[in-house]
Amino acid sequence: MPYFTAIEEVMDYMKNTLLVPTGTLSELQHVGFADDELFMEYPALIIAGEPVNTEIHATHQFKNFFRVSLFIYHAVMSEDRTTRTRNDLILATKVKDRFSGDRKLGGGVIFGFIESVVPGTIRRPGNVFAVGTRMQWRGEALEAFQ
Repeated sequence: MPYFTAIEEVMDYMKNTLLVPTGTLSELQHVGFADDELFMEYPALIIAGEPVNTEIHATHQFKNFFRVSLFIYHAVMSEDRTTRTRNDLILATKVKDRFSGDRKLGGGVIFGFIESVVPGTIRRPGNVFAVGTRMQWRGEALEAFQ
């Protein structure tokens, strides 16, 4: 399998293969992209692409540095904020474990990993704030000169 060369390839693999709500992630009710402005099923995981950085790596090839943000939302309003934050972090650990089992995204990247997990408040479209957890994934892949 050739390496991924575009951020949408990385995001599609994450949504359609890695983050399928089965097994330890079966509690996820919605997995979507950042342009899914309205979702009503919780807990939800939203995948958002970040800028891709590219550098000349070696003879006739580039190295692409991909970053993807993952946002986890719970909406059990009967729970207090502390409990919702804790539940988000438990789910974030399960997501991180899923990524640890597929660091190469099926061969699409040289190596990838979750580089940060940040609990707190996430700003949604329309300046709405929600309790959630933001995770940052980072990966690298090579691309031949055209």
